[in-house]
Amino acid sequence: MAVFVWLTSLVTVMVLQSANNPEDKISMEPVFTFDPADLEFIDYENMTFGCPYTCQEIIMSVLIGALFLAAVYQHKLLKREIKEMNTVFGQCIKGDGEMSAVSNFYSETECLIKDMKRKSKAMEKRFKKIEQRIPIKEDLELIKDDVDYLKDSWSNQYTTFSLLDINLNIKANSEDLKVQLAEIQGRFDAAINEVEGYMVEDEGILKSIVGDVQMLESYFEMKGIFSAAKKGDLTFIQSQNIDETTTDDDGANCLHYVCRGGNVTLVEYLVNTKQFNVSKKTKFGSTAFHEASASGSLDIVKWLWTNTQVNIDEGDDVGATPLHIAALYGQLLVVHWIINNTSCDLLLKTKKGATCLHFAVVGGNLKVVKLILTEIPRSINLQLDNGATPAYLACQYGHLEILKYLVEKNANMKMKSFDGMSYVHAASQGGHLAVVKWLVKEQGCNANDRDLDGASCLHFAATNGRASVVAWMMKEGGAKVTLDNLGGSPLHNAAELGHFEVLNLVMRKLYTCFDFVFCACNNQVIKALLDNGCDVNITDNDGLTAAELAEKCHQSGCAALIRGEIK
Repeated sequence: MAVFVWLTSLVTVMVLQSANNPEDKISMEPVFTFDPADLEFIDYENMTFGCPYTCQEIIMSVLIGALFLAAVYQHKLLKREIKEMNTVFGQCIKGDGEMSAVSNFYSETECLIKDMKRKSKAMEKRFKKIEQRIPIKEDLELIKDDVDYLKDSWSNQYTTFSLLDINLNIKANSEDLKVQLAEIQGRFDAAINEVEGYMVEDEGILKSIVGDVQMLESYFEMKGIFSAAKKGDLTFIQSQNIDETTTDDDGANCLHYVCRGGNVTLVEYLVNTKQFNVSKKTKFGSTAFHEASASGSLDIVKWLWTNTQVNIDEGDDVGATPLHIAALYGQLLVVHWIINNTSCDLLLKTKKGATCLHFAVVGGNLKVVKLILTEIPRSINLQLDNGATPAYLACQYGHLEILKYLVEKNANMKMKSFDGMSYVHAASQGGHLAVVKWLVKEQGCNANDRDLDGASCLHFAATNGRASVVAWMMKEGGAKVTLDNLGGSPLHNAAELGHFEVLNLVMRKLYTCFDFVFCACNNQVIKALLDNGCDVNITDNDGLTAAELAEKCHQSGCAALIRGEIK
């Protein structure tokens, strides 16, 4: 093969040489004639051999031969790749589990593409119906069927179909709904989708399109008119036949959604043209004013107060006014405007006795807390119906900076809730170690305070599994392991609720037979006590050991485990 290639290259060079010599003429005469008599004149001893071609011509012929060989090799590779591609498409077309070859690659591929286009058109029709607010269950089922087909057909073949330039876009209301294969397979991070011209969340369309029909139905129910309302699409809202009775599952209508979004022009349209009632409430008692206050839509707040007959002190289902809600969500500008421009009652309480300062502390916005406390300083020690003060709530929710500010403004640190819980109780219950440390170390609060039931701060920390608080209080906070009024220890609380990390911290502090009996239903706790050296021979006031007390309480399994009769 190599010799053939070299000879071919040599002939090529000769032809090129002749072509480059226009003076050379092709002669029909032989280039060499043989005469036997000529042999006697040949000087064999001094004869030399020469090459009729130059070195440059020989190198050129070799290079041409190499290129020819490379072309042949590349041809073989291409044939192999085509064969492999046939196999891949055979698998794709025949199904996930079969590897049979495709007899007619191009015709099969063409059929597949046509089928995909047909499916895309079918999906387009379904989406258009849904966009027209006709979420018929049969249509949703058809969409699910289409999606299942696409998932099965396109599984792990994204690169292959990209080579065929298959259009994966589906037109939806003059906008591209880009449903890429990767997204259908759940790769939501690659999502850039548009429905009705609006950016939508991955969890909406993408999680729905993978087969959850119920979620899809709910998604389009929420993302239709209400999405447009929240986005402030006046043109779309004007094209819809809606009124204030068109609500979501929570009773919120378009006006509520617009107030969440902040488009004051659309609010004017709904109130003045569509005659929406600004006092209409959701299932939770929120009015348009509540929604605007929560979202910080100051322009809407101003417009509603100036142009409608809103009740600034109207409460929702828990009695929270727009001022309460704005304070809770940290909407500083709205809080400031309401305080300074309306006739609201700054000390108005909710049904459980919370003022706007309580709400602000829970929300955790220090600037809002400072603003409210500046306007109504006398609210600093007001208590809820359960006795909790703003400072107590700051401890409960772990807002240390707010707590420090309240203390700076003379908050009463000795006040307790009506069940006897102190600020350290509240912080321990919530697991806020930084607050606990500050209260005990900086403010000198008692780490062994007990509520009306005799429960210490350690009880509350153990009950809620706050291992870091338990560890610090026992090591550095000076907390002691005590029994409450019912004889329960922090060990009991941790064991009952399965907080074994806390259990390991506490068990070395209090070993009594009562612990065994209390934990009789939990063999893991009993074994942990035994493994940590608990003395099983100690007795109670009646002289009963833990095993004897367990038998008396009809806990024979517990007694056997304590005695070591079972493992």
